[in-house]
Amino acid sequence: GLATAGEVLVSSTVRDLVAGSGISFVDRGAHELKGIEGARQLLAVN
Repeated sequence: GLATAGEVLVSSTVRDLVAGSGISFVDRGAHELKGIEGARQLLAVN
């Protein structure tokens, strides 16, 4: 998979939905996901 052990990856949509919550993210770049057309930006919850 794309995530390392213990890592949680989320989309930029999730990041936008929790804006202001104090949760921080690390950009993991754009990736093609199975069953979804086009690349999606993924972020690791920090």
